[in-house]
Amino acid sequence: MHESVRRLSMMFIGALSGMVVFGAGFAGSGHTVWVDGEKHVVMARAATVGELLQKAHVNYQPGDMIYPAPDEPLQDGEVIVVRHARTVSFSLGNAPFQLVQTSAPDVGTFLSEIGVTVGPEDEVEPALSTPLKDGAHVHVSYVNRRFWKETQTIPPEVITKQDNTLEKGREKIIAQGQPGTVEHIKSAIYVNGVLKEIKTLSTQTVKPAEPKIVAVGTAPKRTVQVAVGPPPKPQAVHVANLSFTPQAVLENVILTAYGPGQEHTGKSPDDPQYAITASGLRAAEGRTVAVDPTLIPLGTWIYIEGYGLYRAEDTGSAVKGKKIDLYFEDDQKANRFGLRRGNKVYIIGKKKP
Repeated sequence: MHESVRRLSMMFIGALSGMVVFGAGFAGSGHTVWVDGEKHVVMARAATVGELLQKAHVNYQPGDMIYPAPDEPLQDGEVIVVRHARTVSFSLGNAPFQLVQTSAPDVGTFLSEIGVTVGPEDEVEPALSTPLKDGAHVHVSYVNRRFWKETQTIPPEVITKQDNTLEKGREKIIAQGQPGTVEHIKSAIYVNGVLKEIKTLSTQTVKPAEPKIVAVGTAPKRTVQVAVGPPPKPQAVHVANLSFTPQAVLENVILTAYGPGQEHTGKSPDDPQYAITASGLRAAEGRTVAVDPTLIPLGTWIYIEGYGLYRAEDTGSAVKGKKIDLYFEDDQKANRFGLRRGNKVYIIGKKKP
């Protein structure tokens, strides 16, 4: 007899050893016959196992499990196990169910018989230890896991601070801030190749975000007093290599400075409007200034005493009245310029002197 059948039969005998005994009971020694889990004591003489089963009216067909084999000589006190084959349907993964004849006592033994290996996370219905009955349905679902690392960028927090050195409505970036990085370890569970669940197993901060700090002006805006009555007639001015007769002269003008970057204009170098003025021209250091167009119309040339010849090409939300913003191509240079009071400005006109 095949060794695997012998082991299977011994397992079956051990599993049934605690069951209640049914069938005929006779005095004296006889042969114990287990038939599909029921115990019988047969008192009869026979030369082979098959002859004893015939006298005990135990029918069997090809495919039934009989131990010892029917053609084996019958030994005194022999224990005989008969397990009739049953029709079982089974499927693996997404494959359709198939019908199989088996005499295996339970689901686990059945799967081993047909060569199916079950992984530690695979799902078996019914459970491996379930006794196998005729017409049972056995299904194996293959479970796989995939692990990966996912990096997430955390934007910096924006913190505002009041600044009484700045006028209301004006802001200044003190610290640009830096984004942070968070790392997630995730897993995905696939059942028979179909995604069923995604889990985040752990989260770790690789780099904390640095906050962006913005100063918000709280100082009251200065009012511009305009003299009543006709202005005095301007006199010709001769400075350096220039000679011109101004249309008007402004006294006590405040000078500030701005640059093209995020800190001053909110635009980055990849912005199509980067360094483009309100007049549509590209700003140039030493030429472009931002003005209040109600006081100095765009396109007007002006001369700032001590600084030189400039053209009104831009505007700004904080540039009101007698205040002029000089353009610098470097934001840091504009910051160093700061705020300067008491300046004299000549308004020349649309024609460059």
